[in-house]
Amino acid sequence: MISRRVLGTLSLGLAFLGASSLVAGLVLLNRPTPALVVARGPLLTIDPPLLILGDLPHRSRIPLSATLTNHGDRSVKMLGVAGTCSPWGCARATSSTVEIPPGESRPVEMMFYSADERFVGDFSEDVTLYVDSPVVRRLLLRIQGRLPPNPPDS
Repeated sequence: MISRRVLGTLSLGLAFLGASSLVAGLVLLNRPTPALVVARGPLLTIDPPLLILGDLPHRSRIPLSATLTNHGDRSVKMLGVAGTCSPWGCARATSSTVEIPPGESRPVEMMFYSADERFVGDFSEDVTLYVDSPVVRRLLLRIQGRLPPNPPDS
């Protein structure tokens, strides 16, 4: 006679194999987002996760936007957004708290303020989005660019 403990272990093992096969199948079919949802439960994504801005003018305000998508089965609220500053500039979110129903997306609006002519070179700034999801508490959006040297006066 098989004990309950052995049956429980076998059931758990079979459930794991079934879920991992489904995840592997979705990844092999080039559909990683549904695979991540199956593997991790409710999931949020930020698209794009990296904004590459290229060469930027000094002393300017550059509006930016990304999309926050709720792939889960319950609403998720964006609780807040924190930007960063460096000598090359500051990244700030202009979006406020927003609720995202299951299967829907919302824009996240940001602004990058570039520094003056004293600062040149490559930069990388982060914007962190805080959410009330039990699986993903925060998402990171990275902003990269370059402040080129000003051409010499002719």
